Amino acid sequence: MQNISQQLKRIKHTRLQAYHKNALDYWLVASASILLIAYEWLSYKSFHFVMLDLGLFNRHMYSLARFDFSANPLKGINLLGDHAHIFLLFIAPFYALWQSPVVLLIVQVLAITLSAFPIYLIAKHYFKSGKIAGLWVVIYLSFFGFWSALAYPFHDSPVAVLPIAWALYYLVVDRNYRRLAIWLVILCLVREDMPLVAAMFGVYVALFDKKYTFGSIIVVASTVYFLIVTRLFLPAMGNGTYLYGTNPFGSSLLDIIKATFTQPINVVKEFFIPKEKLKTFIYMLVSFGGLPLLAPKLLILLIPLWMGRTFTTQATRWSVFQHYSASQAPILCVAAIVGLAFVLSYYIKTTKAQSFLLVSALLVIFMSFAVHYQIKQGYFVRLFQKNTYSYDASMQAARAGVGLIPRNASVAAGSSFVQLSSRQDIYNFPFEDYAPKTDYVITSTEFDLWPLGTKEKVREYLASLQVSGDYQSIFDINGTVVLKRNK
Repeated sequence: MQNISQQLKRIKHTRLQAYHKNALDYWLVASASILLIAYEWLSYKSFHFVMLDLGLFNRHMYSLARFDFSANPLKGINLLGDHAHIFLLFIAPFYALWQSPVVLLIVQVLAITLSAFPIYLIAKHYFKSGKIAGLWVVIYLSFFGFWSALAYPFHDSPVAVLPIAWALYYLVVDRNYRRLAIWLVILCLVREDMPLVAAMFGVYVALFDKKYTFGSIIVVASTVYFLIVTRLFLPAMGNGTYLYGTNPFGSSLLDIIKATFTQPINVVKEFFIPKEKLKTFIYMLVSFGGLPLLAPKLLILLIPLWMGRTFTTQATRWSVFQHYSASQAPILCVAAIVGLAFVLSYYIKTTKAQSFLLVSALLVIFMSFAVHYQIKQGYFVRLFQKNTYSYDASMQAARAGVGLIPRNASVAAGSSFVQLSSRQDIYNFPFEDYAPKTDYVITSTEFDLWPLGTKEKVREYLASLQVSGDYQSIFDINGTVVLKRNK
């Protein structure tokens, strides 16, 4: 009994030592988590978030919590056939306890903020300073790709930063290949393109760590899983359209690989033309002071992610907006840290190292904020705006309108009414071809107007529903309109 007590004391002492050793990181991550969850909550309550993708994923979780794999009424397909986000199956039991879009907002925030732990440990390993490492956590969490993703506000792609960040830690610091493999397995469960990133980790291990057998196993296993998911799983779930399917070189990933050898110049051009692609890459690199370019070995991990963004006809994928830049943040940040450490080891005297690192970190923070200013998104500014914390007349009307919709009623909801997506029968407003007539219709001319685009078109469509005799208006205040179906 005494031995057990002594062992428990030693464990407690070890944990306290670990806490005090990295206390700054714990406080930074905890503070960022609280701040960003509050930011997401306020944005959600203010009707700033749109049905696609928050409502879409929330309705998906509503089905998964009930073991229902039928088509999502907001898109007409099962989302597991759209993106192979297997990890959501593990979240479903927790979602069943609190069926709200807020659960997904919290999951995304925690995936981002908790990924700062390995970033801190990597920076501390290279710079030998907890304070400097803390500044790199600030740099990391200031990345515009995170704030753009949080403003969107939910997608499975940003969740990948957590396993990527830990995989990087075990790759460049701890060298624990067993734990690296575990995090790569988790990464593969995030979405269908992440096995390609895992394969690049295997390439890195084989080429630069000289672990040929282990690296080859990672490459083969990841590639096989990728093929199973894209060739079998996605089609079986009813979709099967993969992001490389509409590319400039053909209709499959194999066509891109073939073009790499037969049309290398055109492949390279495709990364940078049109110029919006180049601007996005520059913004990402500048956000980390351009330092990632000093660690080109790590940048090979970005190849599949950047191919997925640029080798497609969908312009939104290569823009700076929405969630498309978030997943690259850990790789860019670690490459910047390694690149700066390279400069430090070769060109800076030991006595001046800490001053150099402090000035470098502050300069990179300035550059990161400059990118925010340049793209004119103003994500940080919203935290200090009065209307972020108050409800105007339009918001109050929207809340009152939502309160009129019974919990079990079917509803066609405008883009901003994601609060109504935790139900069996939820459809987009205006009605899509496959959607039945619902018990209620709710929309607003003061918030997101997708897909009609203008207030006039929204009003015209609402009027047509009433003229047809199917619906009558029961609420029309400050832009929010609620129609009830005539029995």
